[in-house]
Amino acid sequence: MTVLIVDNPFEAGTDLIVSELASAGVPMFRMDLAEFPSELNFRATFTQWNWEGVLTQGERTVDLTAIQAVYWNRPDGFRFSGLSASDEQYAQGAASIGFGGILTSLDVPYLNHPAKASAAEFKPRQLQVARAAGLSVPHTLVTTEADAVRRFSRMVNGSVVTKALGVPVVAHAGGYEALYTREPDLDALQGVELTAHLFQERIEKDFEVRAVFIGDECFCVRIDAASDQARIDWRSDCNSSSSPPSRHRRRCSSRCGGTGP
Repeated sequence: MTVLIVDNPFEAGTDLIVSELASAGVPMFRMDLAEFPSELNFRATFTQWNWEGVLTQGERTVDLTAIQAVYWNRPDGFRFSGLSASDEQYAQGAASIGFGGILTSLDVPYLNHPAKASAAEFKPRQLQVARAAGLSVPHTLVTTEADAVRRFSRMVNGSVVTKALGVPVVAHAGGYEALYTREPDLDALQGVELTAHLFQERIEKDFEVRAVFIGDECFCVRIDAASDQARIDWRSDCNSSSSPPSRHRRRCSSRCGGTGP
């Protein structure tokens, strides 16, 4: 059994998964969409039942029929250099439908299937799903109007945070900027009108819980923040955040009812 790992090469969490699979002697083929087609090539033929072919990267090759599971996290997008803007747009679309279509058509278990992962990125939809599941959700505003943000702030007594919509990383000429959850400056909302922005009632927390479902099992971790910055978003000051050793890995019911304080 070969596990296909589709992710960018700098994801530390995926490195841990690769290490565990290697320790267990499980064959792997790790790749990133940005490596296609400059470093990664493929050929695939549809037979009567499924796609057959190979993925090749340098000296590494994996048969599509040997792939029995796919771990799909956050791969970089397709990249094409030296093309005009229109040609690059066409090439990216063709790669997404052709190459991406082959990868997402494999009849094997995915963690997670990119179609489901893409749907889960829509924060407004997340709130509806959470509410339908019986969870309480904070008041939320999505807008392009600065005045609407100020009215919303007054409605929730001034306790507001803003969260990124989409991938929370922006590339600049000088490097990358992480868009952590933060408190907005209501007197400096220039730029809100350029695209959709999400503002949310700030909920004071005792701690955070991250939950991961694998099949019918839910695995939870408690995160305690020790600084004011981390209490808004623990990722912005992760060195001050910790998980109690006794609760670092907890298995609870499928509804996560056993997390507790």
